[in-house]
Amino acid sequence: MPAKGTVSLDGKPMPDGEISFETTGFPPVALPVKDGAFSGEVKEGKNKVAIRVYKEGKPLSTDPNGPPIKQNILPERYAGQTTLTADLPPVGSTNLSFNVTSK
Repeated sequence: MPAKGTVSLDGKPMPDGEISFETTGFPPVALPVKDGAFSGEVKEGKNKVAIRVYKEGKPLSTDPNGPPIKQNILPERYAGQTTLTADLPPVGSTNLSFNVTSK
């Protein structure tokens, strides 16, 4: 079902990142966030929502000449230990809004 909305980071549209929706019994669905907006197909019902913003970090210590690793710069309360949720009806939702802070 369609889901569409916005993500603000520190009061401004999140420039770049991802938002994922996870319903019990299904793998998470990740959608890109660009200029504060996202849209895509997700599962209906109560979803756990995770938001991530990445920056390039150092390569792995086991492969110092390898590519840089992407690191999430948001606090865990928005990613791995998220408490964010969205209850999506069968017809979808076009007005989802999430506000996160970098601290």
